[in-house]
Amino acid sequence: MSATGGSVKELTTRQRAVLRMLQGFIAREGIAPTFQELGEKLGMTAASVRQHVLAIERKGFLRRHPGKSRGLVVLSAKDKRGGRGK
Repeated sequence: MSATGGSVKELTTRQRAVLRMLQGFIAREGIAPTFQELGEKLGMTAASVRQHVLAIERKGFLRRHPGKSRGLVVLSAKDKRGGRGK
């Protein structure tokens, strides 16, 4: 199932916490946090945060820009339906 077709799977409690922290950080700072920064805020290792971020991406709630530091973008409902948001 993908963001452009099929239903979006539900997030786990930890995934929702990661996504909320990510959204808040971006709103405050104007850039995405590193996995290390997210982990420090959530009491998790950077490796654990990375696994949650990958799962959140698979479920269609965010997009990563591989190879780009701080390259996380939270997707809107329009983006998840296949729209072309920025």
